[in-house]
Amino acid sequence: MSDSGDGAVAFSEIPVTPPKKKRRGLIIGIVVAAAAVVLLPLLCSPQGKDDANKPTTAEVTRATIEKRIEIDGQVVPVSSYSLAFPIPASDVVVGPNIASVNVSVGDEVAAGHILAQLEGDNVDSARLLAPVDGVITEVKGAAGAPPPPGATIQMRTNSLEGEFKIGETDLSTIEPGIEATITVPVLTKSVAVTIGQLPKDPVAQTAAATVGGTQSGGATAGQGTANYSLTIPMPATEGLKPGLTARLLVIPKKKVDVLAVPAAAVVGEGKDAKVEVLVDGRSEMRSVEIGISDGRSAEVLSGLVVGDQVVLNPGGEVAS
Repeated sequence: MSDSGDGAVAFSEIPVTPPKKKRRGLIIGIVVAAAAVVLLPLLCSPQGKDDANKPTTAEVTRATIEKRIEIDGQVVPVSSYSLAFPIPASDVVVGPNIASVNVSVGDEVAAGHILAQLEGDNVDSARLLAPVDGVITEVKGAAGAPPPPGATIQMRTNSLEGEFKIGETDLSTIEPGIEATITVPVLTKSVAVTIGQLPKDPVAQTAAATVGGTQSGGATAGQGTANYSLTIPMPATEGLKPGLTARLLVIPKKKVDVLAVPAAAVVGEGKDAKVEVLVDGRSEMRSVEIGISDGRSAEVLSGLVVGDQVVLNPGGEVAS
């Protein structure tokens, strides 16, 4: 405060500092506004729209491609037998009751073993013999009772095999003598096997028939597709028994260092396939010839070169 000389009192101006919170809010507002000025033209520019609509592409390269067939099946006996007492000759008297049953379910027996015996003369028609080495799976009847209708003893061979339902397309790519692998998941074991004789006649079709034959993945049999029962002998393996799930892996074809394109870029198959190619920023549909596929990559026999840019999922049916 000061005296102005004329008796009036003058107050000097004192600078007032704005509160810190208000000043901080002012700074933040300025920064946000500046950012909006910079980003708005970029977000609204044609270039930004073009990037959003740009298709996903992949480059044609060289690679190794395997055609893999994987099929779920099960372990089964090589042979099973339903055994009943033979009919005796007219001049032989046997029975009418069973004299003894000499085996139980799960017993291992050798060929020629007497499984059961009828009352009467000690002749072949009174005996039930094991036709092969194997395991007893079912027993009916008991000593002192007449033989039951049908089979008295059920047995199977010791030898086991894998049984797999395979589609006609996959079967056509397999040849006898080809090496394969069978995995039994519950035993966490895999065994090397050799495919022998191929089935000649298809299995009966049902409305719900499915096939596990795939190229890198599961598949179901389409209507009108013939399916076959492929059986493959399995080596003796600890813990192996009928009924266990088994999975067959076969690689019938393998191509090394071939021209390859993602299967997702291919529409159609074989000589009728097409791909969408980017050339100087513009796309064009191009006819190509496709060889084998592993479900991820497809072999290109003609129509493309290394470095070509192809559009993924161009529409239509993707090659498998």
